[in-house]
Amino acid sequence: MRKVLFVFVALAAISCSPKLSERMVTTVFFDYSKAAAGGIFLSPDSYQGKYTPIGDLSITVIPGVEQSAAKPYYDQLNQQYAKYGTTSIVEEEMSPDMLSKIITEEVKKRGGDGYVNFKVSIESVYNSSLGRNSTRYFITGFVIKREEK
Repeated sequence: MRKVLFVFVALAAISCSPKLSERMVTTVFFDYSKAAAGGIFLSPDSYQGKYTPIGDLSITVIPGVEQSAAKPYYDQLNQQYAKYGTTSIVEEEMSPDMLSKIITEEVKKRGGDGYVNFKVSIESVYNSSLGRNSTRYFITGFVIKREEK
């Protein structure tokens, strides 16, 4: 009887245990309309209309590393804000809009108005300037010049 009671209490305790972490949902939206407004057709699929092929284009984006602005802090010993602040080294923030702008500029440089079959992959690599891992973006695709728009 004690074993049954022990098992029942153990199951009740386990089922009521607190969550170790909350659900986290991350969404990344790659907006093609901004490239279209700039005259560039972006598509992860092939283009079905008539076009002139320009060539394969691979782009690697390595975000910059910058020193953040000095932030004053309160000096407990002297009971005042310190005359100097703390700075930190941070990685440049890259958004899908920034990547879209880079793609648009590179396609235009090559005389194209379309970038098809493109893929974006992300890799985390050690960055000695930061002293930790940072993100690299690899973008591959095919530049075209559309005959019909």
